[in-house]
Amino acid sequence: MGYYTNYKCKVIGKLVNKVKIAELEKAKIIAEGLSGKLKEIALAGIENELNIEKSINVNTIVTSVVGYNPFDDETKWYEHEADMKKISKEYPDVIFELSGEGEESGDVWKKYFVNGKMQVCKAILVFDEFDKSKLK
Repeated sequence: MGYYTNYKCKVIGKLVNKVKIAELEKAKIIAEGLSGKLKEIALAGIENELNIEKSINVNTIVTSVVGYNPFDDETKWYEHEADMKKISKEYPDVIFELSGEGEESGDVWKKYFVNGKMQVCKAILVFDEFDKSKLK
C-alpha cells in the first residue's frame, strides 16, 4: 500500500533574465545578417529561446521525466521533489507551481520550483471566531 496524492502543476511565471534576453537579441541581429538556410535555422533557434515560456507543456515535460502522467488521477509520486528540481534546472528562468492534496485530512500544499530550488508552502486552516449575530 502507499500514499496517494492528487497533483497539479503549472507555470506561474518566468524570472526576467535581462542579460540572457539582451544576448539573444544581439544574436538575432547577427543571425539576420546571415543568408539562406543558415539564417533560417539560426533565427528559428533564437526565436525558440526568446519564446520558451510559451512553449512549455508541463504535462509533456513531467511525463518524459517521470515515465507516466502524475496529473491524470491520484497517484504515488514519491520522487516529485527530486523530479521537479531536475525539471526546473532544465528551465532555470521558469517558476513552476506544484500543488498536492493527499489522502489524509489537511494534507494540502504548494511547492514552488526555480532553477533546482524549492519552496514548500503548507495550507493553514483558520476558523472564524464565534459571532452571536450569525446564529440562525
